[in-house]
Amino acid sequence: MNILKSRYIILKPTRITKCRLIDIEFFLIIYFYVIGLFSSFFNNLLLFYSYSLLHFYSKYYYFSVSLLFFFFNLLYYSFHFSIPLVLLFLSNYIFILFLIFFNLINSFIFFFISFYHFFLSFHVHFICYPIFFYHHLSLIYYVNI
Repeated sequence: MNILKSRYIILKPTRITKCRLIDIEFFLIIYFYVIGLFSSFFNNLLLFYSYSLLHFYSKYYYFSVSLLFFFFNLLYYSFHFSIPLVLLFLSNYIFILFLIFFNLINSFIFFFISFYHFFLSFHVHFICYPIFFYHHLSLIYYVNI
């Protein structure tokens, strides 16, 4: 079913009292992705500061690791920020499932990375990622009615 012909059109402005669930989902996804991007930036600053205090390796090592994590998180969140926009113009169910599978793989990768780095961002992976999965699945459900 073409998403632009669906009765759940995200771009249509609605009042708060008549706001459909898909509008709320779209807002929450953008909100959590922007918050996740800023939290990844501050987590990487914290990572660099805490590791530079330990002096196990050189400070250049921790700085390069911090920059690597920052750009990887930037790529990750910018890619998933485009998922609702892709859902607006794409009704291919297999490609949407591929995006959810990519989100699942990346979340496990970031979970083990944060688990390895002194349990950094542990609350993010246990609280935010189930919310992300719920939003992706509910978007697929509501736009394909």
